[in-house]
Amino acid sequence: AVLMCGVLYLAFFTSDQYDPLTALCLILALILTATPYAVFDISVWMSFLAAGSILIFSPAFDGMLQSFREKSKLSPLFFRLLKWGISALMVGIIANLGLMLYSALVFGEISFASVPATFLLSLPVTALLILTLILLLFPFIPFLPQICSFLSRIIIPTAGAFSDIENIMMPATGIGTRICLV
Repeated sequence: AVLMCGVLYLAFFTSDQYDPLTALCLILALILTATPYAVFDISVWMSFLAAGSILIFSPAFDGMLQSFREKSKLSPLFFRLLKWGISALMVGIIANLGLMLYSALVFGEISFASVPATFLLSLPVTALLILTLILLLFPFIPFLPQICSFLSRIIIPTAGAFSDIENIMMPATGIGTRICLV
């Protein structure tokens, strides 16, 4: 993510176009040049699969949101907030679905808890990331640490509860699992 932001800034200062898939491939090439054995690291595969899924499928939802904005009578501020929330949710779901397919192919099983966890945690995690960045840039804002702490006290136990569910992994060979994957 940090390298992709670096490529984004480099593209911003050197040209007027930014192709995120090219940036993703450039980052992968840099990682594999520095550490060729990373090709065997499952976290690298999963990170790039999630990022690639987001880059490929999220533009479809942006078009749907724009169409909705043109037809609705929502105020610009309310629409921006709505778009932020829907985008955060859709990014999580798109990445999750790409990883589910990978998990089914590689491990032969998938977790059905990941989709409800994504629904519950996408908005608070996105808000926490944004607020933490603001807090790092402006540490003197008095109420921000308390808000970040509050969100953390919601996110961590919720994620822990989902990870503690037993027998949540479903074999990818079952007909029900295959239908859900499709």
